[in-house]
Amino acid sequence: RTRHLGIVGAADGGAGVAVAVAAVVVAAVAVGAAVAVGAAMMAMMAMTTTAAAVEGVAGAGELLVFCAAMSGAGLAFLWFNTHPAQVFMGDVGALSLGGALGTIAVITRQEILLGIMGGEKD
Repeated sequence: RTRHLGIVGAADGGAGVAVAVAAVVVAAVAVGAAVAVGAAMMAMMAMTTTAAAVEGVAGAGELLVFCAAMSGAGLAFLWFNTHPAQVFMGDVGALSLGGALGTIAVITRQEILLGIMGGEKD
């Protein structure tokens, strides 16, 4: 839905809300990546891919580090975005947050979780 693309850049205080929500969603997706790392380790130790209840995702450990970096960067942005704002996000930052979240959700096979946590009502 392209009608919502520019709302973060146009709304006063919208960037802080977007980053706060993104930090929470990234933390939840990071928990899913951690579960995928644990499942991959369990499958490796059992020498079979069917031993784990959750299918392991190759490279989920690196995604966990990326999620932690994204959450930390979001919290740092919130710190410097308080009144008077020293850092601004705009549309480029908002769209890259959404793109990174979507990519992480697809890689870790958590698209439904992202849809639930994103909460688009329209």
